[in-house]
Amino acid sequence: MTSIITGSEGFIAKKLIEKLHGEEDLIGLSRDDGDLSIISLNDLINKETKVDMVFHLAARTFVPNAWKKPEEFIKENIASTLNVLNYCRLNKIPLLYMSAYIYGDQQELPIKENAAVLPSNPYAHSKLLCEQICEYYVQAFSLDITILRPFNVYGSGQDKNFLIPEIIEQIKTKDKLVVDFLKPRRDYIHVEDLVEAIIASSKIIKGFQVYNIGSGFSFSVKNIIELIEEIIGRSLQIEERNIIRNNELMDVVADISKASDSFSWKPKLTLKEGLKRILLQEGLCSKN
Repeated sequence: MTSIITGSEGFIAKKLIEKLHGEEDLIGLSRDDGDLSIISLNDLINKETKVDMVFHLAARTFVPNAWKKPEEFIKENIASTLNVLNYCRLNKIPLLYMSAYIYGDQQELPIKENAAVLPSNPYAHSKLLCEQICEYYVQAFSLDITILRPFNVYGSGQDKNFLIPEIIEQIKTKDKLVVDFLKPRRDYIHVEDLVEAIIASSKIIKGFQVYNIGSGFSFSVKNIIELIEEIIGRSLQIEERNIIRNNELMDVVADISKASDSFSWKPKLTLKEGLKRILLQEGLCSKN
């Protein structure tokens, strides 16, 4: 098989490429190849190349920046998705689209795929709009598209602006941890488990399907710090600034039964195991 992976320099895409290397012929597209919002994939891919699958992972993702420039997030994420969809439409190629957590504040947990979608930030709203365009292309042009909605992804190599790498960076460089708010709970999924879900779901793409990808459990910021303390064997000094983000969500848990039933996927790593892998790589704990 030959597959296109957009956003190939991104955190998730790099792990996907590592996993698929040697098993498939891969065409990676990143911002170095041009802004996907203005350049058609038909201009980038050799017309003689037979492509079997597109993994669309390219997107602007950092939520705090989305609040500063919402128009850029919405414009670029929609435009790049439209370009990918048109490439798939013209070449009759199935698409796996990487969405995000778009459910907002939910009263009933865990959250199923048919729950109301209430995007809590401009990034999530851009993803919802892209999902709606994907669904329309399935209906209008008979494309086969699977959408994955990962909850909070983490793992080695993630940008330091995200919570877990930010905490670890502070442990390495500062005398105390400074965090905004200890109470919010999230469902964390290790990037390696997400990659396994991407690959497994890509083998059964037919029509239009949406799957949650998470662990099925939630942990607070305080829980994460406590797990890290347990792994590294020492207590950490913590300063909580009591800063609450715009539209903060207090608890998020994924219902992953649909993914489990449809393509026999379940996460393999607990949060503690995933954190230990990162801390080992950073030299902050031993294997024992």
